[in-house]
Amino acid sequence: MKTLVVYFTESGCTRRVAQTIAEATGATLYELKAAQPYTSADLDWRNPESRVNREANDPATRQSVKLADTSVPDWD
Repeated sequence: MKTLVVYFTESGCTRRVAQTIAEATGATLYELKAAQPYTSADLDWRNPESRVNREANDPATRQSVKLADTSVPDWD
């Protein structure tokens, strides 16, 4: 049986947690990346109009985030 830990991060916090889980379980690690990279203004959680706040507060916006790639190498 194969195990896959998939994560999405822009600040790196989720990456560290995903790496810990993958190491503990022997899982393959895969990072999802946004097709349109986040800028520092996009990540400004203090701005209610920032991209991260819009995505967090509006499920329709969150669902429209396009990913750069979703194919995991060597994953059957």
